[in-house]
Amino acid sequence: MEKSTGKRKKLSGKMTAICGVFVLVLSVTLGLLGVYTYKENVMERYEQYAETIVRIAGSYIDIEDMAQCIQTGEKTKSYKWSQLQLNNIKSQSDVEYLYVIRPLNTAETDNAMYVWNAVTPKELETYQEISSLWDLSGEGFNSRMAERFKEAMEGEKEIDFYANNTADFGYMLTGMYPLRRPADGQTVALACVDISMNQIHQDIMQYILFVLCGTLVVGAIFLFVLLRLVNRSVVSPVIRMSHSAADFVQQSNSETDPSKLVFQDPMVATGDEIQLLSEDLNEMTSRLVVYMGNLQEAAADKERISAELNVATGIKSSMLPNVFPAFPERTEFDIYAKLQTASEMSGDFYDFFLIDQNHLAVVIGDVNGIGVPAALLIVITQTLIKNYAKLGFEPEKVFTEANNQLSESNEGMTTTAFLGILDLTDGTLTYVNAGHCIPLLKHAGREFGPLPAKDCFVLGSMAGVPYWQQSVRLTQGDMLFLYTKGLIEAEDRDQVQYSLEHMHMRLNQVLGEAYELPEILEIMAGDVEEFLGGEPAKQDMTMVLLRYFGN
Repeated sequence: MEKSTGKRKKLSGKMTAICGVFVLVLSVTLGLLGVYTYKENVMERYEQYAETIVRIAGSYIDIEDMAQCIQTGEKTKSYKWSQLQLNNIKSQSDVEYLYVIRPLNTAETDNAMYVWNAVTPKELETYQEISSLWDLSGEGFNSRMAERFKEAMEGEKEIDFYANNTADFGYMLTGMYPLRRPADGQTVALACVDISMNQIHQDIMQYILFVLCGTLVVGAIFLFVLLRLVNRSVVSPVIRMSHSAADFVQQSNSETDPSKLVFQDPMVATGDEIQLLSEDLNEMTSRLVVYMGNLQEAAADKERISAELNVATGIKSSMLPNVFPAFPERTEFDIYAKLQTASEMSGDFYDFFLIDQNHLAVVIGDVNGIGVPAALLIVITQTLIKNYAKLGFEPEKVFTEANNQLSESNEGMTTTAFLGILDLTDGTLTYVNAGHCIPLLKHAGREFGPLPAKDCFVLGSMAGVPYWQQSVRLTQGDMLFLYTKGLIEAEDRDQVQYSLEHMHMRLNQVLGEAYELPEILEIMAGDVEEFLGGEPAKQDMTMVLLRYFGN
């Protein structure tokens, strides 16, 4: 992996940004929580204060007499006495307004009628006109306040509160105390008190400013201490480890002998996970030096094995007939083969050769292994089969002797094989199948079908086993198709196999498209490749096609 050459962000810078954001979020969170708590507590105290005032005011009112005054518009002696008491309450308390009203409607103006309006001596000197019994509110209350007054009149609450912010009066907390007749509980009017809340807003702003400044100062101190600690415990050790690692990499780029590589100990003694990381880095580089040495030796061994493998591959390839047409001087038959390997050293093999002027041997097989052992077993198997066949042995005798030879020193590897010997004079095909895929036979004018064949033991599994020989008569134009299991077991990316049925069907279709044997096998190979859809073949695929013309 190449080292990044782009501009890097320093760890200290990242920590500063993270801690700065943390301090800011903490400040805002604490400020909001503090404001909420402070506001709730203050509002609760103000509501308690407003409730106390209106309850005291209500205790000085004769509700039955008040109802009579509201009905007649005349101020009785009791009315005037209550007025004095309300004035006295307002003078001795810290409220903006203390009044008793009877809500009328929710219109923009004249939505309530005054019953009492408490005033202080100073207000009597200042105001020219003070609302009293039967005076309408005018624009004193907006429609929203009028709605709340009616809700308090019609509701069942013992006392209700309403916070309102207007341009004329500012932020007010209004306490509404329904004055109900003792006899029937009907609400006659509302005793109301208005307390200014402007001071709360100023206190809240001062509190926010105090919290923000305090948390920022504490956060800055915390950030400074944290960065110093991070720099000493994390950043500096990491930089030293980085320099040691970079020096080690530079040595490895210029030094070919791994034993001469030296990793400079960064000397980290933080007593925590950073020190553990440094110790692990030292251990890792020590093991890496050993691994690089082993890898160098393994590379040399691999190069030697590769050379041996190339030799074995050459030997194996040289034993497979690959020059076509194979027997241009013979007119009794035509034969063609195609092998596609899935690995450098394949397990498939095929062979065809003339035993004499009148007999052609055709062999195909598959070793259950790959690599050099498979190549050696292929060479031995082919040699044994060819030698015994050229001695004039029948196919069953060829496989019996070859199997006995292979089983003597077998180490678990076996071979499936098919051997057919064709008498070119009369077309008789004598054959034995040792656990291999059943070939397909096509008589002239018909489609391909399975060749009748008994399944015998694979070669090299056990000495002394019998092999059954069979024969079939070929006539002019008959064809024999031999193949290995890698063809029918080829899988696409969905793990669907090419299958024997599909191969059988496609082979019959191809006969209508091509006549020459090379063209037929090339089309079949292309069909398998198209089926795989770009997926690599997992097994070797071998095809041999024989056509008999007759003598």
